[in-house]
Amino acid sequence: MLGMVLLGSKSDASQFDALVKAEPALFDKECKELGGEVDCAKEKQETVAARVKIVEGYKKVLASAGACAEPKCLEALLQDPEPVARERAAYELGRRGVASSLPALFAAIKREVKDDVDLNPRFAAICAVDWITAANPEAKKSAAAEAKGLQALVKSDERRPLTQRIAEEVLRLACRLDSGDKP
Repeated sequence: MLGMVLLGSKSDASQFDALVKAEPALFDKECKELGGEVDCAKEKQETVAARVKIVEGYKKVLASAGACAEPKCLEALLQDPEPVARERAAYELGRRGVASSLPALFAAIKREVKDDVDLNPRFAAICAVDWITAANPEAKKSAAAEAKGLQALVKSDERRPLTQRIAEEVLRLACRLDSGDKP
């Protein structure tokens, strides 16, 4: 489902309706396979409701991102409270090579990371900046000014175990932008 959210089109959103409809039967099948380790009747309502909420959230993200024909719309999604929406928007801007969106992508990289799911949009924004600047020498020149800010971000986050996993990627991007080397 996540792959469809990150790569699919607006028309793919309807496939999530079938997933929501099938969820109760899927739970029954999975629970039966556990062989009595779980009280299926007790767990069904809560588990199915939680899964349906995730699927419906994914459907909403895909519909929103799929409706964005203009880069400004995707830039607005970089501010969405839903991390998957921010991740999709960043990847989409990178795939499209939208150099004018670099300031919004740098802001996405610098956005505060509150938990693990916030790391994915940050990584997507790093990839997007990397793709855009690798393909566009002028964009790379203009983005070089952000290298110091990225290095400062790594420095300020260095004591946070949560952000250490992605700090190396931020630092690599800063070095590529600062040195002029190709990725």
